[in-house]
Amino acid sequence: MPNTDDSSDPHTSERLLLLVGDSDIERWPEKFYPCLQGAGASTAVDSHGNSFFSLSGHSGATLGQVLIHLRDALEDARGAADRKSPTIILVVCAGENDIGMGVSLETTKVNFSALLDLVFSDQIVAGSGGDLTHFIFLGPKFEPWMEYDNDSVGMKQAYAKLDRAFQRLCDEYAKRHENLSSNIHYIDCLDMFCGDTSNLPGARTGGRAVAKEEFFCSDQLHLSDDGYAVWKETVERIIKKKCL
Repeated sequence: MPNTDDSSDPHTSERLLLLVGDSDIERWPEKFYPCLQGAGASTAVDSHGNSFFSLSGHSGATLGQVLIHLRDALEDARGAADRKSPTIILVVCAGENDIGMGVSLETTKVNFSALLDLVFSDQIVAGSGGDLTHFIFLGPKFEPWMEYDNDSVGMKQAYAKLDRAFQRLCDEYAKRHENLSSNIHYIDCLDMFCGDTSNLPGARTGGRAVAKEEFFCSDQLHLSDDGYAVWKETVERIIKKKCL
């Protein structure tokens, strides 16, 4: 008798979307949630076509704290899945608060590595990749308030250093676990909202890139609808091209 169980087929597997992180995730407007086109069948489909959706955002959370929330979110998602091995598309944003809270870069890097291990632990043990978990990380971004900081250039350089560290850790992790190289997606947001100033010499390392206020709320810290629209489009582009 032929095997009719298609749960291992990446084209038919159940797809779950999780957004986990700090206040940038917490404040993400529902109308700008990323959408999974062509998601697998599920008992629970939200208004955006996602077979399972979970948002776990926590204002002021450091990367180490987000790591704890991520563990809970993954457990909840896997528990809600109809199939044994669902495809999880995980969008994470964290790390900026580490700078504000005085967390050392080395500690942040350790927590980021632990986050990657948590996300991919099952796939590393099983030696599989491709269709179980896709990790999309939204990196730190320049924000308008930085222009008024007492050490504007120094603050931007700290963000740029964090951005480089995150990118390097993702690249190194993918090299160590080649079967996961197509599952790790780092989005460089550092000067994403800086318009033409992102093209200036020293824009990133010299702090010359200036975030445009139109992409941020009046507090000059959190993204506005226009900012989230950019993130939605960017995340959906990766999902469509690399995750489905």
